[in-house]
Amino acid sequence: MNVFYTNDCPIQSANEHVRVHQVKMIVEYAQLLSSALRLLDGVKCKVWVKTLRRVELECGTVIKRVKCKQVDWYELPSDQFETRFGRRWLIGKKIYSHTHVNHPSAVWVRKSSQHYSWVWRCAMRLCESYTARTGKTHKTQAVLEMLCVTPDNLPDNGFARPPVAAPDEFKALAVFGDVCKAYQKYLCAKFEEWQSRAKPMKVEFDTVPTWYAAQ
Repeated sequence: MNVFYTNDCPIQSANEHVRVHQVKMIVEYAQLLSSALRLLDGVKCKVWVKTLRRVELECGTVIKRVKCKQVDWYELPSDQFETRFGRRWLIGKKIYSHTHVNHPSAVWVRKSSQHYSWVWRCAMRLCESYTARTGKTHKTQAVLEMLCVTPDNLPDNGFARPPVAAPDEFKALAVFGDVCKAYQKYLCAKFEEWQSRAKPMKVEFDTVPTWYAAQ
């Protein structure tokens, strides 16, 4: 969970996402926005859910077992429920579940409507780039379109750059407010690690950003 804030402009920041992140971060940004909406506008309640748990047997076979449990939930009008044997079950949702609610990036998103809007605009630009490159529509785009309006209970507290969710050596670059530089350096280090693996991962951009080309 992160916000790859390489540029103050959300559109330019999206354009500077590597293709692997272009796909992955559309989902993560939708999770951050969904969590903000649920925590701020949702009605807290208890619901029952079914989850699948992977179990590996001694023979090496992996099986899936269904587990039923009651969880804390933040209900939205688009959620679907069913009552069975006196229990209220969650049977469908259009907005993602809340997750990683105490992560610095998640806290930042729900501090101000301007933060929320920045992430939404970045995510939608990633969807546009994904479609232009593949000819397909990312499945998460439908969720993002439902998240276009900021939560009712999210105040406009102005804009502050996000915290750097990265190792301390990169956080130090943001001490004087250079968050963009911190994320650029962090991603360059990450891409270098990708390429040093036994099976290297490709570092591909639609347009190579200047901060990567100049390293």
